[in-house]
Amino acid sequence: MPETRGAMVITERFAAAVEKFSDRTAIWDPERSWTFSYLSALARQGASALLTLNPSDNVGILLPTIREFALTYLSVLHASKVPVPINFLLQPNELKFILQDAGIDTIITSTRFRDLIGFSVPNAVYLEELDWSAGAMLESPPPVEAKPDDVATILYTSGTTGKPKGVLLSHRNLLSNVDSCIEATGINQDDVSLGVLPLFHSFGITVTMLLPLIEGCESIFLPQFAPDKVLDLMESRKCTVFAALPSMYRLLTRMQVKRKADLSRMHWFIAGGEPLPAMVSEGFKKVFGTDLREGYGMTETSPVISIDLSDEVRPRSCGPALPDVEVRIADDGEIQVKGPNVMLGYHNRPDETKAAFTEDGWLRTGDLGYMDDDGYIFINGRAKDLIISAGENIFPGEIEEILAEHPKVLAAAVIGAPDEKRGEVPVGYVQPHEGVEVEPQELQDFLKDKLAPFKIPREIHVRQLPIGPTGKVAKRFLETN
Repeated sequence: MPETRGAMVITERFAAAVEKFSDRTAIWDPERSWTFSYLSALARQGASALLTLNPSDNVGILLPTIREFALTYLSVLHASKVPVPINFLLQPNELKFILQDAGIDTIITSTRFRDLIGFSVPNAVYLEELDWSAGAMLESPPPVEAKPDDVATILYTSGTTGKPKGVLLSHRNLLSNVDSCIEATGINQDDVSLGVLPLFHSFGITVTMLLPLIEGCESIFLPQFAPDKVLDLMESRKCTVFAALPSMYRLLTRMQVKRKADLSRMHWFIAGGEPLPAMVSEGFKKVFGTDLREGYGMTETSPVISIDLSDEVRPRSCGPALPDVEVRIADDGEIQVKGPNVMLGYHNRPDETKAAFTEDGWLRTGDLGYMDDDGYIFINGRAKDLIISAGENIFPGEIEEILAEHPKVLAAAVIGAPDEKRGEVPVGYVQPHEGVEVEPQELQDFLKDKLAPFKIPREIHVRQLPIGPTGKVAKRFLETN
């Protein structure tokens, strides 16, 4: 564990890694690789070029999971500016809202997103059009003017229930979470991390980009998840660490059944970003012969709160809290968090920031759950999604997980709908696999011996589900009447 833990800023921690691992590969992607020293030199060069544009304090980054994302992120920090990673799956009006909310006048992106950006921002810097040779002639950027508690990154939440909020994460927030993850997992410079998660997502930023860059690991970046390519890279690049969404593991398991890649060097398979269905974790262990480790977190906690790394994984648990992270269960069942990883607040939203914390300073996660006697966390679902039907608490996630076990179902969502007699009742929405048809009654019959009668949805609608920018079902677009 670094002696300077929590007392440095990201550029200083990266510089320490560069000094120690100068000639080692920092980032590899299908195009080429960069050593730590080369990436550092490019980042300083990029900072100098950026400063000639005189950008505002917050600089947008609109890029896929490629080595240039890390370069751009570090360049913005070296210019003493704040990087704002932006989801490239957003619609133009959504992008415009974020640019205006964050006061962004400069965005670094790729020509592939030219149509999305349009005229939304005065300065659009396209990577393909940069002249790095000219940039090399610029003076070195001035020393970074940042302190541990200054904002290091603004990450916008997906906004599945309304307008996205800019989460303010400090250098201390992000570095403390990196250090806690390192202490819990034992990941070190001998590991090779494969990253497929989008880097506009907190899970991707912290676990698959910052952690390897700071610890001295090699990072493998793949801009688009494809299960066959993931297995190829795990085998050929001798990867040891992989973090992904449960839905990705579902596809990866199917592909491994077909081709049987040699993954003997893989040590950690980590799932997060969304609930891990039992059928996915069980299927994964059957095929890969090892456990899929479930983590829990949120953007507001930088993001990792807990992860189950025990020798005997506890079903449906996301493990105990990370070192330096405190978790408690409130009287109403809400999971609350305190620690150096907890955000500074929401950008330009003082009222929502105040509402996010209890009077004694704990972050309200909005998740309901419990802890066992060993401190292992179990999540029941989101408080805002809880359905109260005739006094009975119904957690949509429980129903959704069972619906997803039906062989014809690709994805499922459950919400509460008004009911004169019971107050609320669950209503299901199901998207079948492509080319497959399924009747609502078939699904209700499937649930009868698996759920109490009051939990079975009154109606089940078979349709295409609305998916938000981070790949989760956008429940606000589902009917509730």
